[in-house]
Amino acid sequence: MLKTVTFSLLLSAFASVLSAAEVFRFSSYYGNHMVLQKAPAKAVVWGFGQTGAKVVVSLSGSNNVSTTVINGIWRTTLEPVEVGDPYNLTASQSITNSSITLTDVLFGDTWLCSGQSNMAFTVGQVINATEELALASKFPDVRIFQAALAHSDEELIDLAGVEVPWSRPTAELLGGKQFSHFSAVCWLFGRYLYKTLKYPIGLVHSSWGGTPVEAWSSPRALHKCGLMKSVLPVQSYFMEGASTNWNSSVLWNAMIHPLLNMTITGAIWYQGEANANYNRDKYNCSFPVMIDDWRMAFHEGSDGQTPLGFPFGFVQICCSEDKACGSDGKWFHVDIVKHGLYYVIVSTPQCPAANITAVRYLWTDWPCQLKACPIYSSDGLLPAPPFILAITKQ
Repeated sequence: MLKTVTFSLLLSAFASVLSAAEVFRFSSYYGNHMVLQKAPAKAVVWGFGQTGAKVVVSLSGSNNVSTTVINGIWRTTLEPVEVGDPYNLTASQSITNSSITLTDVLFGDTWLCSGQSNMAFTVGQVINATEELALASKFPDVRIFQAALAHSDEELIDLAGVEVPWSRPTAELLGGKQFSHFSAVCWLFGRYLYKTLKYPIGLVHSSWGGTPVEAWSSPRALHKCGLMKSVLPVQSYFMEGASTNWNSSVLWNAMIHPLLNMTITGAIWYQGEANANYNRDKYNCSFPVMIDDWRMAFHEGSDGQTPLGFPFGFVQICCSEDKACGSDGKWFHVDIVKHGLYYVIVSTPQCPAANITAVRYLWTDWPCQLKACPIYSSDGLLPAPPFILAITKQ
């Protein structure tokens, strides 16, 4: 049973500290050209203002919803909005008689993309970068946003910075310097969704190269795996002069916690290498527990608008050493004996099952070609079944 934790920014003890000036504004996540979650879910909208003031939020002059600023923060939930023409999103504060309008706001599916360097790897770094970048402007309804790199020993309410504000895609934004902006995996995933679903897709990128799962996990998630707060080793070539010794949860605090009030469709994750030699014996606990914790946190943070079991797609790289069977083993081909929707049985006559340290497969070995495999099916199934080893002689 999941423990209920309330993440509502209205209840945050840090709110008055972060908004001491009580400047009326949206939180850093919101902006022109953004994508909010479409119906049937309700999009959460929040920002900062003068305590006690009434704030009215409207979409293109209608669908007004009102709320009160508490401890320097206002927060409301819009009524469900179907996919359609761009909206203007306006927030007005009574006491100061001021208003802020965001333009070209679309409703569609919003996805979070996170992890380490393989997620940070940019479109400009892919092998056919010139071709991919030339296509950017052909997908104006796939919108992108990127959090700035930041770490904190305390949970932040708002992002410390924004690397790429909500934008329509351009070759310049997608092809930034190496491991900056914009994530190739995130972009290509979102573009595929748009081509398949035919409605707006919002991509929120928040990743950092060389980082272990402990940096992205909340203290309560780490506690469940017996991982107390500790100093983390971080690959220095991604740090640009910053300290390479961090405490646990520092990226959860700075780059995930400020996003919890988003209403999202799902998340994708590309990470694992940084744990190859750090707490790898705990990864079978820390990673799935992090997923469960994120699901709970985004569900609670959005007042239940983000589904508790939202899709969480991930890629993990196979072992870094060429040792698949014993200390001196090599990769060898095995035959698929049987397969089903949820499993693959492979024959391993060359090696006892107890000595198998890794199993990998080519897309051409699985019963569908890569281009035909569903990655966003209506039933939520992904083509990544577990392997069952069978010692057979053929």
